Amino acid sequence: MNDAVIVEREGPVARLVLNRPEKHNALRFDDLDRLVEALRDAEDDDDVKVIVLKGNGPSFVPGTITTMP
Repeated sequence: MNDAVIVEREGPVARLVLNRPEKHNALRFDDLDRLVEALRDAEDDDDVKVIVLKGNGPSFVPGTITTMP
């Protein structure tokens, strides 16, 4: 398992979580391959109706701005 991309399932929802908060969730090539694989797996699963892509920590990925209320 690649800890940089976590796949969570809850009913019809698949959550793909980028998990490198110390690097603001920057993706390495292997991480990107795992993310694409996880997206394809979720897309091919007829039970999945929603795919949520999120990042752990204060940043989604480098170059994005996240505001907290």
